[in-house]
Amino acid sequence: MGFFDKTWEKVHREREWGKYPPEELIRFIARNYYERDRKEVHILEIGSGTGANLWYLSREGFNSYGIDGSQTAVNKAKERLKSENLKSQITVGDVSSIEYEDKKFDCVIDIQCVVHNRIEGIKKIYKEVYRVLKDDGKFFSISFSTQTLGYGLGEEIEKNTYTNITKGPLSEVGTVHFFTEDELRSYLLEVGFKNIKIDYIETTHENQTVKIKSWVVQAQK
Repeated sequence: MGFFDKTWEKVHREREWGKYPPEELIRFIARNYYERDRKEVHILEIGSGTGANLWYLSREGFNSYGIDGSQTAVNKAKERLKSENLKSQITVGDVSSIEYEDKKFDCVIDIQCVVHNRIEGIKKIYKEVYRVLKDDGKFFSISFSTQTLGYGLGEEIEKNTYTNITKGPLSEVGTVHFFTEDELRSYLLEVGFKNIKIDYIETTHENQTVKIKSWVVQAQK
């Protein structure tokens, strides 16, 4: 059973998306992998979108891989990397069923991909991430908290999961799950992750009328 929300194919056809990685990801990669032989480090991004993070990883010399359910997004990512003579293995696929072997990756990253699923899908994706990570491999994730504009707006289809959000940047992007800290930690522990560190970042936009609080997670297999 696949969990990709086809709304994202429409989003990627109609909208321009960010071209640069978040500072939190750059800091994580730098601290954990810059001193290693980068050609030997394999990093997978789930929900890689139009390739902002793969562009960064490839420029820095890592073996990068991306999976996204949107053919449009994958095409845009490939075109961007090709235009700069960068290489990344990018495929169309459902991240709840990752088509790579067990223990292949040193690191898996998720920048607000997992949040666009129901709880059943979230748990399945975390299990797949755990499976494809090498022993002691690391997972880096950014997810929305319940203190983000959009929470409580629209149709609640299960606890803390909304669709048809009526206001803010998360409107018209299909399903969104908003995590509490305890819930997020419990799902990761349930899969088997250890050394879980959860921080957060808060930003506002439009003269503080839009608030986004995101969980920044690091965990280890």
